[in-house]
Amino acid sequence: MGLNAVGFGMMGLVYGLCHWIFYTSGVRANPAWWSKQNKPGELVPEQAIGAMGSLAAAVSLLVMAMWHFMTDPFGGAVSTMFSIVPALYGFLFLGTFLCATQGWDWRPIGDAALWGATTQMMLLPLAALMGVGWDFIIGLWVYGFTASTWGLVIHGKCSAKIHQFNLMCSMFITWWYMFFGGGLISYSWVPVFADVQKAADTNTWAALWLVIGIINMVMVVWTYKKGPSKQFIW
Repeated sequence: MGLNAVGFGMMGLVYGLCHWIFYTSGVRANPAWWSKQNKPGELVPEQAIGAMGSLAAAVSLLVMAMWHFMTDPFGGAVSTMFSIVPALYGFLFLGTFLCATQGWDWRPIGDAALWGATTQMMLLPLAALMGVGWDFIIGLWVYGFTASTWGLVIHGKCSAKIHQFNLMCSMFITWWYMFFGGGLISYSWVPVFADVQKAADTNTWAALWLVIGIINMVMVVWTYKKGPSKQFIW
């Protein structure tokens, strides 16, 4: 059942990410739809279209989080981890949907994305200590730095093209989770993944992800303070 929830959650996330990729490319709206100042209750067509993807992502991720919370498919702390992460992004997408359809100020969403990214980076070494595979933690990291640029773009601190690149990386990871995490493809087909995991012990992996998380947050703080002219973020 845990695998079913992963597949369900990732399918909804695909829709949310694809809408963000289109909008940051300028294909669907110019100027960026989150920067428009609307009257209370005014519905801008581009925002409603983008909101459909955000709502799909929010619903699927929150259902996935509740499913893992209630059924404990992975046992204890790991199930908790895979409840926290989809809930984090599910609420973020839900806020995006509401801002897009209600004409609300986007800055709180930017703040939430930055704090969400901080939380994600704190979870990386904990996931490694729990024995979560290195490839899945890479996915958590990708989502974390995508949340970083999500918040930075909304606050006008980094280029939308950087965020678009991170969104495309997140899309790839989402498909990865859908196929491998959802059980559609067996890990036995790619034994090299297990070999990489065994290359270091649990504490070494945790230390590595702690360092990577710290580096990422230093880049975020630098970019937030210096702005787009001196952005220091991938």
